[in-house]
Amino acid sequence: MKSLSIRMALAALVLVSLLADAALGQKAASTEVSQLKSELAHLKKIEDDPETPPEVRDINRTFLEERRGRLRGALEKRITALRTYLTSSAGALKPNEVEAVETSIRALEEELRGLDGRMAGHVAAASVQSVEAPTLARRASPVAGEVSAPGLNGNLLGLQDCPANPSELIESAFINKDQRRLEIKLVTRLSRTQPPGVVSDLNELIIPANRIVIATAAGAPIASSTAQTLDGRRQIFVNLPGDIPEDVAKIRVTLLNLGFQCPDANNPTTMPTVSKDGDIFSLQELRDRDVAAYRAANAAAKTSDKKNYRLGFVASKGNGEEAEGAADISINKDLGLSENGLLSVFDEADLALQLKKSSAEKADPRHLTLGLSLRKTFLVDSRLPKVEPLTEAMSPPDLLAASDRNSEAIKASRNKGFFRVFMITESLNLEGEAFDFKTVNFVSDTQFELASIAKRLGPKGYYNLSIFGGPEIGRNLSIPEATSSMGATAAQMNQVDWISRLKAGGHFTLRFLPGDNTGSNWGVELDLGFVNRYLFSSELTTEETTDNGMTKTKLVSVSKGNKTWRQADLKLFLFGNEKARYGVKLSYNNGRLPPAFTPTKAFQFGLVVESADDRTDDKPANADDQ
Repeated sequence: MKSLSIRMALAALVLVSLLADAALGQKAASTEVSQLKSELAHLKKIEDDPETPPEVRDINRTFLEERRGRLRGALEKRITALRTYLTSSAGALKPNEVEAVETSIRALEEELRGLDGRMAGHVAAASVQSVEAPTLARRASPVAGEVSAPGLNGNLLGLQDCPANPSELIESAFINKDQRRLEIKLVTRLSRTQPPGVVSDLNELIIPANRIVIATAAGAPIASSTAQTLDGRRQIFVNLPGDIPEDVAKIRVTLLNLGFQCPDANNPTTMPTVSKDGDIFSLQELRDRDVAAYRAANAAAKTSDKKNYRLGFVASKGNGEEAEGAADISINKDLGLSENGLLSVFDEADLALQLKKSSAEKADPRHLTLGLSLRKTFLVDSRLPKVEPLTEAMSPPDLLAASDRNSEAIKASRNKGFFRVFMITESLNLEGEAFDFKTVNFVSDTQFELASIAKRLGPKGYYNLSIFGGPEIGRNLSIPEATSSMGATAAQMNQVDWISRLKAGGHFTLRFLPGDNTGSNWGVELDLGFVNRYLFSSELTTEETTDNGMTKTKLVSVSKGNKTWRQADLKLFLFGNEKARYGVKLSYNNGRLPPAFTPTKAFQFGLVVESADDRTDDKPANADDQ
């Protein structure tokens, strides 16, 4: 009993301590807000004083906007804290207590609207006048089946599908300083029906400049013009007619009184303020980001031999009577690249190992390569849209026509060509005859590749295609001894020296994988590959003669011309996790691979393990439209 009393006393002490800390934190936040308001009032007197010199007014305005930015952040933090408290204490508070919290939230939101309204007025005064809704009345009528504007409301508390923090409605915001444009990507679409002042232009919106406030991290305003939504109201594009500070890298964007399709299209919600921090980029930086986004989004298009690892242990059936063991192994280790290093011109660097080996008759490609690969990726068609700026100087017909052209432009950018990227890969490879290394070559492999995006096929399937070609130049380092081989004479084998080949081929992948984030890792995959090498210089071709199924000796010849390889893999993944999948595969191999160019024709069946490189942020790369 005594022990229980001690524990209860300790628990009470901890509870009192936590409540005291919370009270102190709230008191500190309240003190900060009061202090900022006091400083703002003092600075506002200087701003409004007609006797204030212009140079003093400019400096004072910078301090004024900085204090407004800090006050806005403090108010938003308090609103978020109250909303979180209301959600977490659901069922514990009495109705009058809930109403008291909601009243506090509404008061803070009203104060925030007043603060952002003053900032918006300052920005609007620095830019030209916005287009008013009545001017474009022919486009402003609601679309059939949609609710009218009175259905909008500003209270999030009863709408379960809306985020508790309004800033979560914006996915990203950035300024393209070369094209003088702000681009905002939304998590939740804007509604077609909006409060007065915003014009519905068919499937998009035209938004007055005073509904979007742009400021530097220090609070200095950046002038904007009329905005337009694109991509079905998922993006907002804003022309920036004023100067963009050269020494500023961060911005803060605030949307004022816009209706979001939240919780759904029939019950949109007007949000008083939605804010998001963003960055300022050059056009080249954005193109580099576009390439990086392609690689991330198109992880599903990575072929099996380019994944982090693929391990296949199978039974192989060639021309012999019995199946024997075989291995098909691919390992790629990303080395990473420094942004300022000697190899910074490349996007990726890999240390790669490829091994195909079998003990079955006529089923052994005798192929092993180990090398360093450097890759540079270029966009064939950038998805950065070319959007005309909307300006208040445009006449209403011109404004509507430009809006329509912009809508079509972004649709076209979403559906640009089948082949999306062009890649140049330079590999320095050591080719060996697995496992005895009787024939060894050192080869520089320069490959030019056109690759498609992962194209959706149904809800959970996708496919992609790549075509490639390029020269392979190198030198032979080792050949079998003439005395231990049959076929080629010593004089013929002495012709083998320099390596000069031209290769061309393609790869097609069809995958059916779960398109959700439930942890499922089963799937079906079909890989088809083809490559033809034309040998300009004499190279060795190695075969094994057999006697009653037993290997007798090698038959080595010297040849030029075409050497083709075909491979088809059908894989069924049964289980796995976020790092790897495990399953079985059926393969067919036919042709010749360097350095031995041994004739191969075989079926294989067995186990396969592959890294799950087609997952990004722990979800399948085909979870969203590519």
